[in-house]
Order: sequence, then C-alpha cells, then structure tokens
Amino acid sequence: MIEFIGSIPGPTFLGLYIAWAAVCGLVANFWLRNRDGSLRLGPKQLASDPDPYQLAYLRGERRTFQLVTAHLAELGYVSISSKGKYIKPKKKQLQGDLNDFETKMLDLLKQGYKAHREPDEGIKAETFFKSQEAKDILSASLATSIYDAQNERLVWEEPRRQWGNILLALAVGIAPAAIKLSIAISRGYTNIQGLVVLMILYAIAVVAVTSRPARLTSRGKRYLHDLQGAFERLKDSNQWDDKALTFGIFGPSAWEASHAHLFLFAQSTQIAPASTGWSSSIGSDCSSCSSCSSCSSCSSCSSCGGCGGCGD
Repeated sequence: MIEFIGSIPGPTFLGLYIAWAAVCGLVANFWLRNRDGSLRLGPKQLASDPDPYQLAYLRGERRTFQLVTAHLAELGYVSISSKGKYIKPKKKQLQGDLNDFETKMLDLLKQGYKAHREPDEGIKAETFFKSQEAKDILSASLATSIYDAQNERLVWEEPRRQWGNILLALAVGIAPAAIKLSIAISRGYTNIQGLVVLMILYAIAVVAVTSRPARLTSRGKRYLHDLQGAFERLKDSNQWDDKALTFGIFGPSAWEASHAHLFLFAQSTQIAPASTGWSSSIGSDCSSCSSCSSCSSCSSCSSCGGCGGCGD
C-alpha cells in the first residue's frame, strides 16, 4: 500500500485525495448524526393535543421565543415592527388569557423596554432572544416540556462532541496524505505545500461539521416528520391555536399565507446576529450613571434615555 501511494504522481494524488477527503467527511457526518441510538426506542407515539411550545422547543429556543412573542402580538400585548426586527409592549391590562410562561416573558419585555427607552422602535428582537434572562424564564417555565423532550430522546440533552469518532474520521481521512507526505520528504521533495494545505483544510472541515450533532436526534426528526403528516390539514386553518401548533411542527412557513407579518418576524429574527446581550446592553450602558448627582454630571445618561433612564 505504501509503495502504491508513493508511486502515484503528485498532481494525480492531490485530485484523488480531494475526492477521498470529501467521501470521508460525508460518511463521518452521516455516521455521527444518525448513529445516536435513539431509534432503538421506537417511534414516539403522537399526542392528540401536543403542546405548541414543546414542539417549538424541539426546533430550538429561538423558535420558542418567536412563538411566545407572536402569541403576545396576536393578543394585542405587543406590536412587531413592519420589518419584524423590533418588539414594542403595548399599554394593555392583562386579561387572564396568558399562561405563566407568557406572563413572565411579557413582564421581561416591559422591563427591557422601560430600561432601553426606545419608544419609537421598541426592543431589538435578537437582543431579547439571546438574553440570559429570557433563557432562564424558558428553562424554568418549560422545565417539564424540556425534561420530556430530553427523556424521550428527541433532542440532545446538551451539545456533545464525540471526539473519539471525530479522531477516527481524521485519522482515516489524513492517513493517505500523511503517508504520501512522509515518502515525499524522505525522497527530498519540497513541493509539498499543496498537500499540507489540503490536510489542514480537511481537519478543520471535519471538526467544524461533525463536532456538534444536530439539535434533534434521529428519533426527534422522525417524530416531527410523523407530526407533519398527521397535522397537515391544520396548515389551512386561521385559528390561532392551530397556527401555534403548525408553527412548532412546520416552522415559519405555516404562517406565510395567513399571518404574513408574523412570518416576516420569524424569518427576520432567524439568522441575524445580536450585537449585545440583554443584561449587558442595559447594565453596562447605565452603570456609570449610578453615582450621578445631576444630569449634567452624567454624560453617558443619553444612551440610557436621559437622566430618567438613570433614575434621576
């Protein structure tokens, strides 16, 4: 084998190695994402009345935040900007139509809005979704749903890095190149830069793609697929309860026809990065205002909404 690898001309070997590395990477990715053992439990029985928030959680915390915000908007407690990037609480008294999770999220939105003092636009949805306070409320309020999803092996309990399998994928993919490299060096060849670069790129690609499995386990993917078949008919419904359910099952596409503004909101808050965290954007901007004796002595108060933002 070593002699055969050594006999392959350099340019030809580079082409063959690129093909070999691609195959190894794809196989490793498929193996790590599908050999999680969750399907051994069998398919999860479909609930006749599934919880929309639990289904949204299966797709991620962001989907859950999108759903609760959209529900608050549907009930008139908040408004969403035309481009879907800002959330603004409304002055509406609670009507007893919110559950504990929704009430706490609404309170957090009001607190953040008051602290930011951005009456024209509202709170940046991305900042809100990435805040630790919002995540803490989600973890506490949906503890049972989160436990069930993890206990039923529908989602990974935490991001797992299967380093043993990843190292195996690296070894199999890099071994031919390492052999060729050692032969080239022993024969005095110095034009090995291309092969070294390919080896490094392969290693980076394997670690980046396979070091963290998908959020859903194989059983979780199967469960959502079964739900999509069972609840396909609800996609044409305009009832909010049906729309909340289909959002968890199908994602934002369930809202595209009947709730265009919420569809835009879900799409616009899907990828864009947040510049700061919720706590840091409030606390850091106003921290220097805590010792202000007057508005004139606190120049940084302007970023907190004037002296009123600092409590003067």
